[in-house]
Parts: sequence; structure tokens; C-alpha cells
Amino acid sequence: MSKQKTISTAQLYRNLMHRVKNLVLQPRSEWTMVRSERKNLNEVLSEFSLPLISLVTLATFLNILVNHQGFNFELALKHAALIFTSLFGGLYLAWLALKSVSGLTGVLGDKNRIFEIAAYASGLWYLILLLTAIVPELAMLNFLALYSFWILWTYMEGVAGISREQKGLLTLLIGFSIHLLPLLVRQILFNLIHF
Repeated sequence: MSKQKTISTAQLYRNLMHRVKNLVLQPRSEWTMVRSERKNLNEVLSEFSLPLISLVTLATFLNILVNHQGFNFELALKHAALIFTSLFGGLYLAWLALKSVSGLTGVLGDKNRIFEIAAYASGLWYLILLLTAIVPELAMLNFLALYSFWILWTYMEGVAGISREQKGLLTLLIGFSIHLLPLLVRQILFNLIHF
């Protein structure tokens, strides 16, 4: 277990937004930095995924609470729980799915590396969900989530020992996993909760 220094919440979110910005604007250099850090699954969760998912959850809660008649706290709480569970559960399921096809993803590295790829590639989508939760009229931004496939492709370019076709297949596999599994979890939960 690595020794981590304690950082403030403000610094955590500054680091998180810096990482998302760099993954979007200069993915090649940011993936090089990610490769050099070698963080474990828990570090990526606590420093990136969970804070970002929590922001989306809070924005969803406030959006439902403010934009629906009568400040329906219960409805807002249900939607927030649905969003948190679908994003976190979807990320976890994507990691499990990618880990289970180790013959194909074995070239990417160990379980921590596979989780890093899935988590960091999801960052753009989480940011878009945050923006659309704050301003629902920006729903058209959801199409920009397709850019995460390019972010993934820039990671695959740095993977040695596999063909261009395998890199393309891995990009599609990871991209569809990180986008479709959270949506699947959300739909299942939505049907179970009965809003």
C-alpha cells in the first residue's frame, strides 16, 4: 500500500478538473502522465471517479429539488441515488467485464491499469452529465461523449505489441462498456424504483 499525503478537498477537485481538462484537450500527454503514476484502483476511485460521480449526484439532487413543483425531497433523493448507483455500478461492471476478457485486455496490464483506463476515459462523460444536470437545456452535449472514444484511442496508440485492428477493437470494447453499462444499470433501477 502506498503512502498518500493528505490533500484538501479544494486541492482534490482542482487536481480532478485539471486531469479531466488535460484528458480532453491533450490526451496523449495526459495518458503518458497516467502511465507514469501507477495508481491503484482505490487511489483512482478516491481521487477521480468518486468525487466526480458525487458532483454529478449532487447536481442531479439539486436539479430535481429545485425544478420540480413543491421541492419534492423524496423524488430528488431517488434520482440522486439512481444516478450515483448507475454511474458507480456501471463503472464497476465495465471494469469487471474488461477484466474478464483478459485474453484481449491482457496487453493493457493488470487490474489496476484496466480500471485506470475505464475510470479516466469516463471522466468526460461524467463532466457532461454534471453540466446537463446543472443546466438541463444543454442535453445536446451528450453527443460530445463520443469524444471519449478518441480519448481511449490516444491511450491505445501508446500500447505496444498489438495491431492497429486490436487497438481499434479494444477502444470500442472499453468505450461501449463505460457508456452502455451505466445506462443499463440506470434503466434497470429506474424500472425497479417506480418513480
